[in-house]
Amino acid sequence: MSPPSRKPGRIRSLVMTLGLGALGGALFHLLDLPLAWMLGAMLLTTVASMAGFRLAMPKVLRDPMVAVLGVLLGSGFDLELLVAARGWLPTIAVLPFYVVFVGGVGFLYLRHVTGLDVRTAFFSATPGGFGEMIVMGEQAGGDVRRIALMHSTRVLLIVLMVPFLVRSLFFGNADLPMATTDTTAGVDVVELLVLLACAVIGYKAGQWAKLPGGTIVGPMILSAAAHIAGLAHGAPPFAVVAIAQLVIGAGIGTRFSGFPLRDVLVTLRAGLGLVLTLFAATFAVGAIAHTLTSASPIALFLALAPGGVAEMSLVALALGIEPAYVAIHHIIRIALVVMMAGPVFKRLERP
Repeated sequence: MSPPSRKPGRIRSLVMTLGLGALGGALFHLLDLPLAWMLGAMLLTTVASMAGFRLAMPKVLRDPMVAVLGVLLGSGFDLELLVAARGWLPTIAVLPFYVVFVGGVGFLYLRHVTGLDVRTAFFSATPGGFGEMIVMGEQAGGDVRRIALMHSTRVLLIVLMVPFLVRSLFFGNADLPMATTDTTAGVDVVELLVLLACAVIGYKAGQWAKLPGGTIVGPMILSAAAHIAGLAHGAPPFAVVAIAQLVIGAGIGTRFSGFPLRDVLVTLRAGLGLVLTLFAATFAVGAIAHTLTSASPIALFLALAPGGVAEMSLVALALGIEPAYVAIHHIIRIALVVMMAGPVFKRLERP
């Protein structure tokens, strides 16, 4: 006799997740808070997960929304930006030092302050992609649940704190310069089909080529090429972008589902210390980079903030602060982490 299907349970979890995410996003939208659909969905689903609700955000739904974000990022490219991108090279050159320094500071904190073992501390502190660090940490023999919780906590706290840090550090008590222009004005059906093709083909190509962050990188490259070539001029509709924010935000909250509340609270406390440590290290590297390159301080801060590519790109988009610049730095940072983490860890383990 075959076991009963778990599909109805998964569907209920997904419907509950989307419902809570929509509720949280709508509430934040009514309160006129920054990044309303992502932050509202993220916070409400996090609270529900910690309260014991079984929530889920399947990869088959999240990945297409990340691809939409990639198309949106690519829509900001044109020939003028392509020429200006040469000016990004000095701050991109800082990234290898940034990865080693920030990852090292985070490792020392987790190892000597929170008492995590070497393997778990290393792959919890390394500022790479969520999936990549879990896989590499498991292969190295680390505590996979702790690594997953620590990275979830890092992304949650950074996404939550960054918009308000930007406001307090760079704008004083003034309102954040939220990007509210509807970039889809005048986009016809043919252009929408071009953007859809960029999302689908770019997503498949990114997965096939095994690019770091391929889900967002592939669509972004194709979308940028289409806009530079003049095949498209607009961006995905605002409603689609809002749904993408909701799915990405709720996806962060669901990462806490299924973990005992005590483990989550302990990790949140350790994660807060880690995030504050990472921010201090980021400000130190950012100050040096700004002095050496004269790059925009606010764009540099968003480019170096150790959050996820999709999440930090959405913050930059919402604030209208050089989203392409921010996205490229985060993509390269994750690529560097994936390449460097294994060799550095092997060297660290040597007697």
